[in-house]
Amino acid sequence: YLSKTLTIQGGYATNNWVTPDPETNITTLDAQGQGRVFFIQGENIYPTIAGLYITGGVGVSAGDVEGDGGGIYADSGCCDGATSLLDNHIYGNSASTYNGGGVYLHGYAYYTLTGNTFENNTAADRGGGIHADWATVPTLTDNLFIGNSAYRGGGLAVEYSANLQGNIFRNNHAETAGGGLYVTSMQSFDSDGEMFIGNSAYYGGGVYFSSREDVQDDSWMANTLIADNQASMEGAGIYIAGGLL
Repeated sequence: YLSKTLTIQGGYATNNWVTPDPETNITTLDAQGQGRVFFIQGENIYPTIAGLYITGGVGVSAGDVEGDGGGIYADSGCCDGATSLLDNHIYGNSASTYNGGGVYLHGYAYYTLTGNTFENNTAADRGGGIHADWATVPTLTDNLFIGNSAYRGGGLAVEYSANLQGNIFRNNHAETAGGGLYVTSMQSFDSDGEMFIGNSAYYGGGVYFSSREDVQDDSWMANTLIADNQASMEGAGIYIAGGLL
């Protein structure tokens, strides 16, 4: 449980506490199905979680918090900084009743996610790898989403606003929409250099865009590779509802 701004860094060795090497010195936090691995909540707090292997987390309902976020539940309040997830391997977590199998991002807050791997996480509703809830502003750079699954948004589900650059979505699955990426209720969406390969869903095997009247005109998606995705009904590569783009 994190309620302050601090850094939790994995990858150190007992003979070297200066330079972390997460690839060699694997630091694993395993919730063993007993609850979430990390629960982050507080006003104006901006922790950094880096270089960790995060697994075995399950989203559980407690108080006014529903069962979102199997590996990490983050609600950092608003608005002067960003909670950061850097170079983590987040795998084998689940939100068995709600959203965000690997990570759930919540609140009027900014989040920075760079160089992480989200693998084999599951969610009952949105975002097998990550679900970014209403009013969050996540920036995702050079992350890998592989083998995640959900009802909507097998790899990633985002609302409100998002900035994506250089992320890879491979072999994710959604039961209904957005095997790789599910986008809805967006104020703005910027994407450059994404790769969607081998994802699957009923609609939008690679990407699913839901229409909303207040989407900003400067939303865009550029330099994108979409290959070998499958849809049971429509939009193997991309499905766009209501003429969004």
